[in-house]
Amino acid sequence: MLTFMFSRGSGSMIDFSAHARDRANHFLQLLAQWVAIPSPFDSESRQPGAPFGQGVADALGWWQKLGDEAGLKTLNVDHHAVHIEYGSGDEIVYVFGHADVIPAGEGWHFPPYQLTRLGDKLMGRGVVDDKGPMIAAWLALDILRELQLPLARRIRLVAGGNEETGFHCIRRYFASQPQPAFAFTPDGKFPVIYGEKGSLLVTLTAPVEQPELSVSCGEVVNSIPDVAHLHGLSLYSGGWTLDEGFTLLAEPECADRWRLYGRGGHSSKPEACLNPIAATAQLLHQRFDARWTQQLVEITEPKTGQSGVRFALDTAGECGNILLVPTVLNIESGLMTLTLNVRYPENLSAEMIMESLAQWNHDWPARQPAGADAA
Repeated sequence: MLTFMFSRGSGSMIDFSAHARDRANHFLQLLAQWVAIPSPFDSESRQPGAPFGQGVADALGWWQKLGDEAGLKTLNVDHHAVHIEYGSGDEIVYVFGHADVIPAGEGWHFPPYQLTRLGDKLMGRGVVDDKGPMIAAWLALDILRELQLPLARRIRLVAGGNEETGFHCIRRYFASQPQPAFAFTPDGKFPVIYGEKGSLLVTLTAPVEQPELSVSCGEVVNSIPDVAHLHGLSLYSGGWTLDEGFTLLAEPECADRWRLYGRGGHSSKPEACLNPIAATAQLLHQRFDARWTQQLVEITEPKTGQSGVRFALDTAGECGNILLVPTVLNIESGLMTLTLNVRYPENLSAEMIMESLAQWNHDWPARQPAGADAA
């Protein structure tokens, strides 16, 4: 274990690690409270005081109450983000995190919105991304406050409400708040990330020749889903296969309704997942053998589509290679809509990517969703 020491200037030393250990139980108590607030984006409960849904508003309210009860300055910026401030000075050190989480999805062994401890592991939606790290930052600030250490700058802990689905929170926050002198975000890998791929959302649409076909797969643009729901599809005649790891189950008492299960996860790590969108594309192509299904296979296939090889975008930069990860697929009433969560290195640009996709196929209009240019 690392031990962090600080000298007051008089020769006495402060053992920060000991202060942190003293707060271990309090950390668990606070984390259990925050995890218990389901806070994925919810379009159905959006309202003026809850632009990202009621759950996100409740989670931001919990964060503000934490600061208020400690007697610190807090500010709710248009219900998009809330900061807790400590200290004085003209310059500000920012700690950026977020209160929203991706939807729980299926397949949990423990309740997703209840903190569960199993040995040395904690489980619950938001434990790692990003409620746990933000509470750790809060307790670190509480140590500084308790010790009354001299600070040359103000510290602001900012919890946003829209990190997972567009970053509208931080844009709105800085429309009225000053820029930082220094900043970091406890939402990444140890010890530090100094560069990150660019993010781009691309929506592709295409006509579908089977108006009775309906497919729903994925809800969140930066998360690979677990399951695809397929309606209006007859598969009992056979003549199709699935790659290893995928499971296809018929809906009870419905001859043309199916669920195709894969393994979901974060879109930044597609190699650890079994993307049901790619499997759905393969299944539909085997069933219909149409031009649009062939194109869907090409763009969702992991080795050549997701990697950018097919679009001549696979030149590595310092931040690695491009990823074009399919995260949302909807087919309804003869129209297909596919969302790609694109992460690209510094030697590419959004314009280059859009141009390459357009050259690949002029029949599929590609666009960047308005107001959703960060994933």
